[in-house]
Amino acid sequence: MLKKFFGNDEIKKELIEAKETIEVLEERLRVKEKYVRAVTDENNKFRDTILLLKEEIEKLKNKPNQFGRISRATKFNLSILKELKDEGLSYSGIAKRMSEIKNENWSKSTVHHLLNK
Repeated sequence: MLKKFFGNDEIKKELIEAKETIEVLEERLRVKEKYVRAVTDENNKFRDTILLLKEEIEKLKNKPNQFGRISRATKFNLSILKELKDEGLSYSGIAKRMSEIKNENWSKSTVHHLLNK
C-alpha cells in the first residue's frame, strides 16, 4: 500500500513537470506564431508594392519618351514578334509582317532590339 502512495507522488511530480513543459512550449509557439504573422504581413506589403511598381512600369512604357515616341514593347507586340520568330522569319521579314499587321512602319533593327531584350 505504501508503494501506491509513493508511486502516486512520483506520477504527480512527473505530471506537474509535463504541464510546465507544455506551458513553456505553448508560449514558444505563441511567440513564433506572432513572428510568422508579422513576416506574412510584411511579405503582403512587399507584394502590394511590387504590383504597384509593375503598374507604374506599364504606364511609363506607354508614355512618349523624350523623342515623342511611344514604346512598342507591349505584351501584345512582343507575343506577335515571338510567334513570327518561331515561324523562322528573319528580322526584316518580321518587320514587314508587323508593318502589315499594325499599319505602322517597323524596321528590322526595332524587331531585333525588342526580341533581344
